[in-house]
Amino acid sequence: MTPWPLEAARNRAPSTKDEPAPGHPSVACVVQRSASVDVPSPVIIVSTATFWSTQASEVSNDLEPADITAGKATRIRRMGQGDERMKPRTRRILLIAAGVLVGFSALVAYRFTAWRAELRETLVANSKVMKTGLGDIEYAVVGEGMPFLSLHGTPGGYDVALASRRANPSSVGVKTVTLSRPGYLRTPLSSGKTFEQQADLVAALLDELHIDRTVVIASSGGGYAGLQFALRHPSRCIGLVMIAPAMGYEALPEGPPERNAFMLFVEDFSIWAVGDLSGKWFMKDFDENDPTQVSFVKDLATIRVPASLRFEGRRNDLFQRTDRAVDRWPLETITVPTLFIHGNADENSAYELSVQAAARIPNAKLVTIEGGDHFMPITHADKVRGAIGEFVGRLSTGNETPTQ
Repeated sequence: MTPWPLEAARNRAPSTKDEPAPGHPSVACVVQRSASVDVPSPVIIVSTATFWSTQASEVSNDLEPADITAGKATRIRRMGQGDERMKPRTRRILLIAAGVLVGFSALVAYRFTAWRAELRETLVANSKVMKTGLGDIEYAVVGEGMPFLSLHGTPGGYDVALASRRANPSSVGVKTVTLSRPGYLRTPLSSGKTFEQQADLVAALLDELHIDRTVVIASSGGGYAGLQFALRHPSRCIGLVMIAPAMGYEALPEGPPERNAFMLFVEDFSIWAVGDLSGKWFMKDFDENDPTQVSFVKDLATIRVPASLRFEGRRNDLFQRTDRAVDRWPLETITVPTLFIHGNADENSAYELSVQAAARIPNAKLVTIEGGDHFMPITHADKVRGAIGEFVGRLSTGNETPTQ
């Protein structure tokens, strides 16, 4: 440690080498002392300042550029050591953040997995599988009264008709017979790939259930199966109601979609995450103050899940429509009373094809829902139920047909 300048001057041994040049102020000031006081005199204070000035000048003159660079490196190293001291705190913050993220992700995964598992259990508990001569078919029967057999769309399952029934306050006095078409839920695709085979499978189910005749409600992608049932089993069909049927040849340039487990998982998760908001987001005419619509939308989030158990049927429906023969079916030979209900703003199923089909089927009636899209069975439920009620009311157990 460098001594106090005054002490350095007191203890310094005389040396010719160290003798200052004449007139050098530093030594001249240092040797003057005050004998009467212990506090440094003004002369001593001046000597101290002069000493440090001289020392600084000498150090500055003696330093090489490399020494200056080394000094900077030392300061940087010390700053780095400060950074090192900060790192444990940063790591703790990151660990806490990661812990929160992992915990939240685990909670989301748990709730989603539990939701999907419960849904699977409910689907199994609410249906049965009938073994017929044409293959197994999943079905459910609810209520008593005139039988209404439901052929769901793409995608779907037997649960679609049950959701509609729960949302419909006028379901009393109606026996709902609902099923999962081949490739959906617990009905294997091998039970009937073509729409003709599906129509025969429905007839086989009615045989097992001892139901002679029924009103058939065919919606969206189930429309072709409904038409084939009327063509192949007219004596079993009291009347045919086609709701926004998906008809017409549809080319698939890239072929039917391939199974992708990850995308099917994402589809399930997205439906779970969106939940009841799907009505507000995807239905332009959705009325959140309408209890019927709200009830149906709550179920709407589940009638596509699990996507993995509905994929084969959805893929098969698309593939079957690539056969141009679907546009050449002899609709003119249908003798079953038929009602078409379709919105003229439907972007999923062509309204014009319903107009054409209704014109080809003898005595068929078309009810147009003005401005209705593909969700009009929900957003215009009153009009749809009213049209069906009027149609069925004109029917009897005979062959009476509705008037245009």
